[in-house]
Amino acid sequence: MPSFANMQLSEILYMVAIRAFVAFAILPIHEWAHGYAAYRMGDNTAKSIGRLSINPLKHLDPIGFVALVLTGIGWAKPVPINPNNFRNPKKGFALSALAGPMSNLIMAFIGMILFKVAGYTLKLNYVYYTAFGQTLLEIISIIIIVNISLAVFNLLPIPPLDGSRLATYFFPERMYFQFMRYERIISVVLIGVLFSGLLDVPLGYINDGVIWLLDNATYPIDLIFRALY
Repeated sequence: MPSFANMQLSEILYMVAIRAFVAFAILPIHEWAHGYAAYRMGDNTAKSIGRLSINPLKHLDPIGFVALVLTGIGWAKPVPINPNNFRNPKKGFALSALAGPMSNLIMAFIGMILFKVAGYTLKLNYVYYTAFGQTLLEIISIIIIVNISLAVFNLLPIPPLDGSRLATYFFPERMYFQFMRYERIISVVLIGVLFSGLLDVPLGYINDGVIWLLDNATYPIDLIFRALY
């Protein structure tokens, strides 16, 4: 993610505004995906309390929102899920956890398509290097990067992230719940590590790999537009 280091105040405010907009647009979809997946597998907990919604205010977590604005990685208020309502509790719990990060990857894929279509269209109309063109592409690129960052970050097998819940499918429940006894302590440590920047380099490599995959997956768009030149 772009850092605030060596940026002017106007650039920092611009970046904060875009990240705040992205946070309100992306985090609710991530949480809705959790709730919808759970609902489809038999658990209506999220729906019964009005969380099966993309209304940002229903999912806002102040600390997670600030973290996303400042670091590019954050979280929303988790959608409650009751595994006892699933037809297959172990499978349902894992798939409902996976639904959030998958929604981010889908949005990143759509964003990559829009980025390429917009970029080539702007070039064809000779407005690629205008302020409008560059601002549009920058906003789309931030949407892509934030979605990828959220997906990769949330798949880490660390409480309270989605990856820790996905791990229940591969590890004995007894081991998982013993580990989850320390969820609150681990969460505090995770926040500290996140703000310290210690995760920036390893997560950055993974994010770059995902961007490479999405770029190659959308390569047909490059071929189509290059044929128009």
